[in-house]
Amino acid sequence: MEDWSFPPRYDNSYRPVPSSRYWFPVRETMP
Repeated sequence: MEDWSFPPRYDNSYRPVPSSRYWFPVRETMP
């Protein structure tokens, strides 16, 4: 389960793995 909030809070240190096609796979793709 994801935690959604408004206004959104971002972790500025987050970077996806270089081989990933998406920043947030769970949000950007359907299971």
